[in-house]
Amino acid sequence: MRNKKLIWSKLANVTAEGKAEYEKALAKAFTTLMNLKPSQLEWKTKEEIEKEKDEGGGLDPQKEYIHLNEHFLVVDRSYIDAINNFSGNTKMGCNDVIMLVTDGAPDFYKDVFELYNKHKQVRFFSFLVGEEATDFEQVRWMACNNRGFMVHISNLADILEKIQHYVRVLSRPISHQATNINQESAVWSSIARERMSNEFVISVGYPVIVEEAIMGVAAVSIPLIEVQQIAHFSYIGSRSYYFMLDNNGYTMFHPQLDQFDSVTNEVKPIFNNLDFSEVEVTPPMHKKPKPGFINCDDDTPKELTVLFSTEDIRRVYIQKNTYHSECLDGTQFTLGLAVAEGDEVRLQRKGLIDWNSVDLEWMRGKNWRIHPKWRYCLLNDSDTQLGPEAAFQVYAKHMRDYGELPVLCRARRRLIDRLLLDMQATTDFSQLWDEEWTKNKESGIHLTFFATPSGLIRFANQSLEEYAYEKPKEEQAVKTYGYQHFILQQNKNSVEDEYFKRAVRQKGKIVFDVNRGSHLWYKRQEQSFFGHKENVSLLGVAYKALYTNDALIGVAGVEFLYDKLAERMKEFGCKPDDDTQRCFLIDEHAYVLYSSQKETEYTNVVKNETRKSTKTVLGSFFGHLNRVTEWTMEVLIKKGFYSETTYWDNQAMCDKIEATAASSIKLTTIYRQFLTILKYFYRQALKLVSAISQSPSTALSTFFALQPRKAEAFTTTFKPNIDRLPCRTKSKFYLANTERKGTATAALLEENYAERPCKQNAAQCAVKVYAAWVENTNLLMVVIKQGQRSSCYDDKHCPLAKTVPFGFERLTQLEMKQREKQRFGSGELDDDDEGPRSQCPSTKPHHRKTVAQCLREPPQLKELDPELRPCSMTSTRIISSALLLSALLLFRL
Repeated sequence: MRNKKLIWSKLANVTAEGKAEYEKALAKAFTTLMNLKPSQLEWKTKEEIEKEKDEGGGLDPQKEYIHLNEHFLVVDRSYIDAINNFSGNTKMGCNDVIMLVTDGAPDFYKDVFELYNKHKQVRFFSFLVGEEATDFEQVRWMACNNRGFMVHISNLADILEKIQHYVRVLSRPISHQATNINQESAVWSSIARERMSNEFVISVGYPVIVEEAIMGVAAVSIPLIEVQQIAHFSYIGSRSYYFMLDNNGYTMFHPQLDQFDSVTNEVKPIFNNLDFSEVEVTPPMHKKPKPGFINCDDDTPKELTVLFSTEDIRRVYIQKNTYHSECLDGTQFTLGLAVAEGDEVRLQRKGLIDWNSVDLEWMRGKNWRIHPKWRYCLLNDSDTQLGPEAAFQVYAKHMRDYGELPVLCRARRRLIDRLLLDMQATTDFSQLWDEEWTKNKESGIHLTFFATPSGLIRFANQSLEEYAYEKPKEEQAVKTYGYQHFILQQNKNSVEDEYFKRAVRQKGKIVFDVNRGSHLWYKRQEQSFFGHKENVSLLGVAYKALYTNDALIGVAGVEFLYDKLAERMKEFGCKPDDDTQRCFLIDEHAYVLYSSQKETEYTNVVKNETRKSTKTVLGSFFGHLNRVTEWTMEVLIKKGFYSETTYWDNQAMCDKIEATAASSIKLTTIYRQFLTILKYFYRQALKLVSAISQSPSTALSTFFALQPRKAEAFTTTFKPNIDRLPCRTKSKFYLANTERKGTATAALLEENYAERPCKQNAAQCAVKVYAAWVENTNLLMVVIKQGQRSSCYDDKHCPLAKTVPFGFERLTQLEMKQREKQRFGSGELDDDDEGPRSQCPSTKPHHRKTVAQCLREPPQLKELDPELRPCSMTSTRIISSALLLSALLLFRL
């Protein structure tokens, strides 16, 4: 596909004119394939040559005049030298091929082939199309004398039978060199999606050759998750990760690689076409990786500061990585490792494990799970019906009984060692829950869990019957129906789950959040903390990463009733019935965890209407609630509570923009467009003057023929959605500075003065603001007080000023050009040049390694007698007609 698109880009200026000029067409084909300069070629008729001679000036001595059958080909001497020096190495593959589809040719055009293909380095295939096309000697000669094949396609049935016969010819170099094919000759594919399992796979194949005849290709597909498990999470730190690149430098797997469009749930068309430098996003004012940044031939570690995103880019975290890479033997793939700063220490058992000491009591009960997709041990055919936990218990029994690690587990020994260590250390987890059960119940805690890097999760929970819980009926308009168990239904994947990623990136902090994917549904309406009669109650979660000597042990957490948190805030004076004071708890990205405004309704949160509803703010960005919080967010940034950064999403999908008619156009817009047109004609004029000064005779013809921009090569495995297209977006994010040292007072304004944030009707609103970090958590407590006569929360009198940008938006053309310059280190781009990948992201390979093995046909086989090697396949109907004609002639004689 890549080669086809590359050829197509070179033929972008070729148009059909309703006539067949074989000499020019054949010359164009050879010029394109041999990568010759078309500007050095000019066609002239015999009359034009005679006219040049008669005008007295004579022929140009610097040119070569080649007399063909119908035209004179006028070329530079360098053009002829380039033909003679052509070695067949076009870097497009092992065969250089031209194909002709025609209903017949009027001549053999031997002089053209003698000029361009004297040594028969290019194969020529001809396809004679049509039932009435019976004169095939010319096209047959073209194919047979240029190491190709000719077929006659007289009807639709011939297409399936004959159209791919050229494959047999192209496979001859392989079949004649069967002895050179060995284990290292494997051909690896890029990522594809298997139709039956919907799994992402890579394939490896070998040619099958029997008695110097290629019979086909034997291939096997390998699920990408199996490759990922060779480079396993448990082997490295909690924030570090492995990744793999193909021979184009495209990312095959990476924790930041997003395969699916969140709107359509379809595979993104650019998923397997993203350079590493587009997947790793760096903060502003930091070094940006260029294509080829990861090179396995260079073992020098590289450093990069990146923005690691979670929750579908709802959150981003800054981390500094050190990159290492290795070439994978027998493939063209690169395996990379990004080690996060501070992740150098890992937990390990002292000494070797005694397999006889493995205790099945470590696996008693049902309150534990291991990662459902990781293969701790390979399964026999008889074990496929077992769940992950039951299967591992079978192997654990084998370890204890035989004192050895089972053969099917040895490929994952390091993972097994860590899993058994975690199991042994957390055996008494349920006992701790029982001891603290009464206290937990009083605090509204009904579930606790502990997740480890080995994929083990221990959990304990009480029955929900005491909360008068039931599932909602179908007619009740709630999108998420009822309670979803935080571990069994929502988070089964330990280190790959969002809460785990957040916890390890906030070391030493208890992370609080609202569990928006679950809730309790009461049998009857209950009065919430905010005074509303509702059937719904929200749930909160809190978790923390635990370490020993800087080595991660795991993440411990609880799930609790959200009302308990609200009641706790009331003890600090944050009452929902106090209109003069509003309290907020906002997290490390300034999303609201708690608000004391009395309009808060849990039902709206459950319906996922947080960003649209005015009755609740839970989960929304604090700076966009109203003008007062927007101004407060400005102050928090100035005071150093939060830092601003920008995240550039190179994997975004956007709705297709439909063209609309504008009712009016601004004068400035017309002026800019007019300037753009003038600049364009000015640049073209300069190019034309330069062309005329270099070659006056051919300047005009070649200049105007080459004006259309060449097409970019596009390689993709996945079909794009017609309504959504790849695009690039950006958003501001605000990251907490929880280590900021507190001041003597929590007041954000000097001397506790009041401020008037409203730009309209400023006199109607005066506020005082206080803020302080909640110790050892990810939360900032913000208190906003307004005067008795103030009216600060009326959107009509106090609208948003849009001074705190937030939310993803598409990049402008200028922004995309600037990003391309930064990535490629290119010079200044023209105003009409939008960069190689700016408008259509991920459309051109930037870094491609050479083919691992290129098997060409031995020279002694090139001139093999065509009778010993058939080079044509004509229609049986034509052969029958020829035999009938011969019979009639013989009968008359």
